[in-house]
Amino acid sequence: MNQYKEQFPTSRSLASQREVLDPLNKIREATLEFGFFRDKPQYISDFGLYQGHTIGPKVEETYLNLLETRFLPLLMADTIVALNQAETDEEKLAVLRVYRMLVDKSGRYQDYVMDYFAKYWQKSFSGQRQIQEELLGHLDYAMRHTDLTAERLNGDKGAEQVMRPYDKVIARAQVELGSMPNDQRVYRNLKLSAQTVLGPSVNLRSLIGPVFDVVFEERVLNSSSLFIPQMLTKRGFDDYFMPQSESVSELALIDSWVLGQSKTAQFSEADKQALREKIRDLYVADYTNTWRAALNEIDVKYFNDINDAVMVLENITSNLEPMQRLLRTLDDNTQLYSALPKDESALKELLKSPKYKVASMIETPFADLNGMLKPVGSKPAYMTEVLASVDELKSYLKSIQDAPDVGMAALDATKARVKLVNADPIYTLKRISSGLPKPLDSMMAKLADESWYVVKQEAIKHLEVRWTEDVYKTFQSKLAGRYPFNPASNKDVALADFEAFFAPNGTLDNFYNQQLKMFIDENISVASDDSAQSIIRKEVLDQIKQAQKIREAFFNRKGILDVSFSVEPLSLSNNKRRSVLNVDGQFLAYSHGPRENVELIWPNTLRDSAVSKVTLIPTQTNMSPRSLQIQGPWAFFRLLDQGDVVSASQTSVDFKFIVDGGEMIYRINAEADANPFTERLFKSFKLSKTLY
Repeated sequence: MNQYKEQFPTSRSLASQREVLDPLNKIREATLEFGFFRDKPQYISDFGLYQGHTIGPKVEETYLNLLETRFLPLLMADTIVALNQAETDEEKLAVLRVYRMLVDKSGRYQDYVMDYFAKYWQKSFSGQRQIQEELLGHLDYAMRHTDLTAERLNGDKGAEQVMRPYDKVIARAQVELGSMPNDQRVYRNLKLSAQTVLGPSVNLRSLIGPVFDVVFEERVLNSSSLFIPQMLTKRGFDDYFMPQSESVSELALIDSWVLGQSKTAQFSEADKQALREKIRDLYVADYTNTWRAALNEIDVKYFNDINDAVMVLENITSNLEPMQRLLRTLDDNTQLYSALPKDESALKELLKSPKYKVASMIETPFADLNGMLKPVGSKPAYMTEVLASVDELKSYLKSIQDAPDVGMAALDATKARVKLVNADPIYTLKRISSGLPKPLDSMMAKLADESWYVVKQEAIKHLEVRWTEDVYKTFQSKLAGRYPFNPASNKDVALADFEAFFAPNGTLDNFYNQQLKMFIDENISVASDDSAQSIIRKEVLDQIKQAQKIREAFFNRKGILDVSFSVEPLSLSNNKRRSVLNVDGQFLAYSHGPRENVELIWPNTLRDSAVSKVTLIPTQTNMSPRSLQIQGPWAFFRLLDQGDVVSASQTSVDFKFIVDGGEMIYRINAEADANPFTERLFKSFKLSKTLY
């Protein structure tokens, strides 16, 4: 004892375990000189000569005091350093366990503490076996005979002084780590460990094979959802999770005590079972969510054109069986009991087992999908019928693809589908898709929608070629640069060309009725599902409406170029005694007398030499008449352009003509809904080169 007191300094701040080791060894030797007095009877040991029960407690008290006030504080300090240096929550929790067990015997797992420091000292004193063993010997004694927490609760000032400096650090770590429930933490550790035991995640793309990239695509590029952790496969279920979940140790439960969430560290078998069930529930949720996310990440490809569509559909219905591979992979990993025992007692035991319950909970959400590959009685698997519908769709598209004129064939198919003529494999597959389990429903619906999209795409391409060749080029070459479409042009549009283009059943009207009307009336769009606005651009739609007004204004009910109107002379200036209006050979004379409303027509002749003019005759007899004269098929409208509009209503326009210093005002009346005189029908009229 005296030797110990000489060697051990009174200061509590010893530098390391190495420095405290010699004094510890001395006092331990003194303790062992009296043997283990706790194991000997107090009055008959060694024939009554044994004095250990008198001296032993005093020696042990000194030894324990040294452990509690010198040795354990050093270990506590090192543990706090490790806690602060820990990079992950799991590392922090592992160190926090050691600290709590080091100071509190009520939740102490001695082997856990011993194992931690054995590894710690092996690194600190590598190659110094004796030092490691001596330190472990002192730690073993401390773990069996010390309880700083209990002493602190009993008011021991030494224990209070040793533990208080770390209270805030420990409390902060408990709050930080306690945010995750215990069952989630245990499950996370199982999942992390599984990577080492089972290997890396499996890629669903690889399980389906090279055909995956031909038929399928990821909704999010390079998504991690296609990677399934091995623990969430049938192999992981059988070989790893279920055995591990059965052997959840009490150490998993003790963490609630380590984190200060539970006052006691004593847990029953029922507590363990409750934790196992929570962990299994987490596993089921993780398992089903992971597979559901993987399935939802897979989508069939968008079709670029009809060739792409045929290629994808051919691969889906080929012997490569991408859809079946996907469903078989799901079935293999979610139907974890392929067959139940026929023996009734064995079946009852199986149904009660945790393994079966977990397997059943995993299988249930995927039962409909897994059933797609299974025949029902004499009926084939439903997936066979679905793929038969896909095959019909493939044949439908193939017939268009192989046609001499793909665009014309697609346009005919579009018309037939809109008019509900013939069988419609697109509609059939779309209808079938509505009754399929997710995500097959959206996959099949997309195949139908994308097929309709490429058919429309080919039809629209063909339609635009026809529009350009038959309508746009005709308008540009014969009408666009001439009067009345270009008021500044010296050339007039031939009435025959105007009539051929704008008349009912003429070039534009015929194209609209036979080609465009269907797309407009049915609101057919370039989108795959017809949900967007019409395929035809708004500018084109506006141009067609304007063309319809031109047709209504210039053509009668029989479809003949015929504008009926009346002309009424309103006033003639006093310096002129007479006016004469000539409209294509139709004459209206006025001489400051009663005003006569005269019915006229245009055109009155289809000859290019037609003349329209206004003639004013002066009051002086020696003055010659003067005229405003224009010749050509559109002479009357050019003449009106020379006048000034002085008044207008919905049905009439007053034009003032100034000739040789005199003025004449005519009122032109037209009762038609589309009035060529009151509306500027040709102003800015043009046709777009493209339809969409």
